[in-house]
Amino acid sequence: GDEMHGVGMDADHRYDGEAVPDCISCHEEQVGIGSGILQHEIHGTETMSCQTCHSVSYTNCTNCHVEETDTGIPFYSVESHELDFRIGYNSLVSNERPYRYTTERHVPIDDESMSFYGVVFANFDAVPTWKFATPHNIQRLTPQTESCNSCHGNPDVFLTEDAVVPEERAANASVIVFEVPPLPEGYENVITGQENASDAAQPAENTDGGFWGSEPEPTEAAAESDSGFWGSEPEPTEAAAESGGDDFWGGGTSSEDESTTAPEDEAADDFWGN
Repeated sequence: GDEMHGVGMDADHRYDGEAVPDCISCHEEQVGIGSGILQHEIHGTETMSCQTCHSVSYTNCTNCHVEETDTGIPFYSVESHELDFRIGYNSLVSNERPYRYTTERHVPIDDESMSFYGVVFANFDAVPTWKFATPHNIQRLTPQTESCNSCHGNPDVFLTEDAVVPEERAANASVIVFEVPPLPEGYENVITGQENASDAAQPAENTDGGFWGSEPEPTEAAAESDSGFWGSEPEPTEAAAESGGDDFWGGGTSSEDESTTAPEDEAADDFWGN
């Protein structure tokens, strides 16, 4: 518990300080340059967080509002929640989290969330409503690891301007990916698919300024190990039939206009029930 919750340190934010334990705690030999895993050799350890490749759809919520019943019992309601996956720019760059790209989760704050109490958020645009996220749904094989083109040139996985509602674009200007990274010249045949990644070609010499368009030329990738990210486990079986969802992830559909019901009248003395 002390390790997980930062006991013994001063923190102003849940992501302050070193991430311990982290993915590298168990997968040190499978991460970054020298790992023998081609995808990890290309991207290193600072371009993106582990979740960017190894997470899948997670819950995002929209428009939370707080109110009170006629008898003064506080409650809240959320307009909607949905499963989505979005890669944006890292809003919490630090020595411990130097990544350029991270997974982003929409939090349900709204500029009228506290309007019932007469509170107006004068600085609503000061911080993003799409937040740095570390979803707890890590998988070895994900939709975005299928091929290079699953991410490069694919706006469906990035937090593009179109993915943000107009009234929140100013607040999220620092995390919106206004130009989706294209696949650099010479990488067309690097990864042909998850099942035959061991046969993937090495990247040709790159002359366009780097894998992400504006960064140094990547180092020569080492030969891919056949041990895989999790060791020497067998290749996964053929995936089951797609679910009924109609988004990129085959995930769930939105739950529009869902809200909690007002609590019964035997409630507590304050908003938190204490």
